[in-house]
Amino acid sequence: MAADIAEPTHVCGEVDPAGSEPLRRLKVKVTLASPAQSLRRAGFLGEIGWERLRDGRAEAARTLTPIYGGQLEGAGA
Repeated sequence: MAADIAEPTHVCGEVDPAGSEPLRRLKVKVTLASPAQSLRRAGFLGEIGWERLRDGRAEAARTLTPIYGGQLEGAGA
């Protein structure tokens, strides 16, 4: 997954230590959600998006797109 990340990305979800290490090495492009925000709850994604809109890290709601792990395979195709 880390090789597919080409722009600033906030990662949340169930990522095991082996999977999070390659992501941590991409510090410039990737931030990892806290363990609490990584639970499987749509409301947590909404809350993260709202915070990014409110504090100016996202310019519009349309720029916030959840991409689920299985969607990364072939995402550029």
